[in-house]
Amino acid sequence: MSEDFEKLKKIGAQKIYEKTHISVTNIDYIFNKSFDKIPKVQFRGFISILEREYKLDLQDILADYEQHRSKDEEIVEYIKIDTKEYGKFDKKMILSALLVTLVIGYLIISSLTHSGSETVEANSTEIETAKANLDKNISMVDANETNSSEINSTAELNASDTNISVNAQKAPDVSQPIKTAPATTMGKATKLEIIPNKTLWLDYIDQESSREAQATINKNFDLNASKNYLIETGHAFMKIDLGSEIKEFSQSGKKYFKFENGELTELTRQGFKDLNKGKAW
Repeated sequence: MSEDFEKLKKIGAQKIYEKTHISVTNIDYIFNKSFDKIPKVQFRGFISILEREYKLDLQDILADYEQHRSKDEEIVEYIKIDTKEYGKFDKKMILSALLVTLVIGYLIISSLTHSGSETVEANSTEIETAKANLDKNISMVDANETNSSEINSTAELNASDTNISVNAQKAPDVSQPIKTAPATTMGKATKLEIIPNKTLWLDYIDQESSREAQATINKNFDLNASKNYLIETGHAFMKIDLGSEIKEFSQSGKKYFKFENGELTELTRQGFKDLNKGKAW
């Protein structure tokens, strides 16, 4: 265990909560390495905040978390693959057995309609038709399994996104005017893609649902350009692709933005807090 992690534990969960607003429960999970209690993106965000606020190196605890979660993911993936292959084999065996039964039944019925001296022959046209129907059914089974896999993958991604979400905040009362700091409009956008030059922590709030989420990213990150967001970033070494233009930033310190009706606006910290009920990380 790293010395910096020990220093963090000596500070205590309550004092850390008062400074960072990370809940005492989540801090205890980190101290006790209860890795199954915190979603991956949220855990990375907490570590980033703790490193920034206390000037500590907590990459060892992050590496332990990644190693623990990767083992769980490998086990789950193995079980899914094994179950899928078994199901496919079982269905094909049943269809094959059904075809054999149909052919044998046809031969028996044909033999009963002819004399004993006649050679019993199956109608080749009907047998070929039965085989063609079997191939069609097997193809339909494979297609259904492929569709099921795609649906399961989509469900897992939505579950991961749901895990990213933190406690929702109530939307500001639109009936009361909100004072914002002077801001500069950056133009219409057909997309909203954040491109970090180095690892970047960000916090984004869906203004319609008041759902807030955090992420620590080191590659391109897309947000839905049809929605409205409040966005806070840990630094400004990044680009923001708006579709028709790309905005470049290269400076330390946090950045605050409002993305509304396809327009990206840079805010001051106070302007961001005014729109977010007085809250900012």
